[in-house]
Amino acid sequence: MRTPVPPTPEGTTLREFGRDIMKWSTGNQAARARMSTLTKEELQEAGVTRDVAEQWRDFYMHEARRVPANPSATGRAELMQCAVELLS
Repeated sequence: MRTPVPPTPEGTTLREFGRDIMKWSTGNQAARARMSTLTKEELQEAGVTRDVAEQWRDFYMHEARRVPANPSATGRAELMQCAVELLS
């Protein structure tokens, strides 16, 4: 069963969150590559809080278990864990 999609920072659409803020693109490798350029400052400027990052991490961890063939879930979960760590 799919879990509800977590909230995005206030004033941000789901598309903007993925494309413009997290820049996770498609596939695990793209999300993992983004980890090396992600900064605490850009997350804070975009309104991403630790709570939001944790909710998205948990969402994608669940998706990776629910649909093992999902081409992006594992990498996005790892990227969101990176965001959690930066915001901690």
